Amino acid sequence: MAEHTQTFSISADIPSGKCNTSSLEETILDDPNIETALKHCVTSGDELHIVWKAPPSPQTVTALTNNTTGPCGGILGAHDGSPPAEAPVDERGAPIVVPTFADARGHDPEWKGYKYVATPAGPEPAPPRLSVWDQLITVEREIRSGNYRIIPPASGTVPTDDVIEFSVVDKDDVLGHFGDLGFTVGEDFIELKKWVRNEHVDGNIRNERRFEGEEVFKIVPGLYLRTAYTSTAEDVPEILVTVKDYSE
Repeated sequence: MAEHTQTFSISADIPSGKCNTSSLEETILDDPNIETALKHCVTSGDELHIVWKAPPSPQTVTALTNNTTGPCGGILGAHDGSPPAEAPVDERGAPIVVPTFADARGHDPEWKGYKYVATPAGPEPAPPRLSVWDQLITVEREIRSGNYRIIPPASGTVPTDDVIEFSVVDKDDVLGHFGDLGFTVGEDFIELKKWVRNEHVDGNIRNERRFEGEEVFKIVPGLYLRTAYTSTAEDVPEILVTVKDYSE
């Protein structure tokens, strides 16, 4: 059966005017009156998208909204935007905002490649130029590892002062932490996972370089895979990135 998406206004339909998708998902999954299987919740600006694995039953709609909008009752009416009461923490006691697990859970591996061209820095003494490429995650993915290659420009070399980084970022408050940090959607972002930090490139060879974590990382829809490259010369390379992941 086809998936079904319900869209709500966070400011108009949720009385608190706030939404934390992690705690909202927990509430929906724990409610015995919810009959329809939930896939995930994701926000985009003021919009909340609740994605079901099938069209929600009348009982599910009643439990979710009490059949009212602007504002809603039910689960959405009671949602206060707070994070989960018992959010997982790492060994330092810091919240884990990107869940992890150690196997592929039977999912099939997929490879996805991207090609980027860095922005030139300009003639000396021009400052370095940062290029950023964000790939939106539209379905839940479990990132295993990846490779990248630096293809030198016509000059044949890339300065070792050039730097490359790979990370996962939240730009749209998908995980609901912007309010706690005083961040603004469209201006700020939270860096959730960093595979490669400040790595100086060797552009004289075309060997692949590998980046990976100790575990497979679950990335929810609405987050972004970010590649960042700082160039220090007028001649810039091409960057070939391959991400290896598992998805449903």
